[in-house]
Amino acid sequence: RILPNITILKLRACQITGKYLAQLSSLRQLSLDECQYLDSDNFRDVFEHLKLRKFDIMEDCDEINCCDLIELKKCPTLEHIKIADYHLCFDTDIVNDILRMPRLKKLSIYSKNFVFDVLERISRSRLKQIVAFKFNGVLHNSDRFFRELTNMNDLRKIAFHECRGYDIEGMRDHML
Repeated sequence: RILPNITILKLRACQITGKYLAQLSSLRQLSLDECQYLDSDNFRDVFEHLKLRKFDIMEDCDEINCCDLIELKKCPTLEHIKIADYHLCFDTDIVNDILRMPRLKKLSIYSKNFVFDVLERISRSRLKQIVAFKFNGVLHNSDRFFRELTNMNDLRKIAFHECRGYDIEGMRDHML
């Protein structure tokens, strides 16, 4: 009622449940990061009623049932999704459902623990051409990482930023 025409909402470290988010009909970008009491039971309404273009849910949302993020597919207007890898690792169909979204242009996955599992699902899905990949983080097994990247036949751009870990500091010619 206070901000009926709000189009962008970023909530960081809030103590909300998300119960009233679906009522913000003008909302196009929604960022929920570290929201402590966010209840994934409300996602169905949010994704069915809003015409979101960008959705960001990264980490430390303790109450979220990750499998309920499969409700993302009920929002066909989504163009950009920023998501933590652990939201993708529990349900094998969620990656495929996300990649099938008709307007999806950008998928940003923030990976800590399951980078290889998520990358394997994306690289083998063949549902959507992935033309760019950006990695920023700790890489524990560069051989497996590059092996999965070779399955991404349409890859045109790759970027590494501040990567640390097994053999990445001394990337060798044969890896490329």
